[in-house]
Amino acid sequence: MKTKLLVLILSSLLGVASGVANTVTVMVGSDTYVLTTLEGTFADNEAVLTSQAWWNNEALANSLSAAVGGSLGYPHVGSGNLAPFLAIDNTRFSNPFDIYTTVWRESDDSQLNLVVFSNQSLFFGSINPSPITWMVETTVPESGGMLNYVALALGLVALSRRSLRSAR
Repeated sequence: MKTKLLVLILSSLLGVASGVANTVTVMVGSDTYVLTTLEGTFADNEAVLTSQAWWNNEALANSLSAAVGGSLGYPHVGSGNLAPFLAIDNTRFSNPFDIYTTVWRESDDSQLNLVVFSNQSLFFGSINPSPITWMVETTVPESGGMLNYVALALGLVALSRRSLRSAR
């Protein structure tokens, strides 16, 4: 029973350690940003997207887009292959459902500003429509936190070995 419990705990710990999404760290000015991606419509992710440091700050969005470039991939294939979108604002146009964005284009290593509809779930600038992918800030586990998981796992292994020896 203890062995099964130990295996369950260790596998869950390994799942935590390996569940870190693809991230990129960039520095713009004196600020460091750890960025990852999020898929879905603007409407479904509005709280997250409007809480980003670059929301209503086009200069920062453009700087981050240039700094990241294609480091998070080009999920929007076609139209020059586009990196994840950075949502900037929804007040630039008369329709509040129009989301003004900036994106990095692979074909000519340049920035492009596009409008995405708030309920748009697919990007149609390609042969095969792709889910809208947004760039967002993330927090990654600190190395100290991961070391705690490793120490816990090693302690549990030692405890189980001790229990097995004393049972014999």
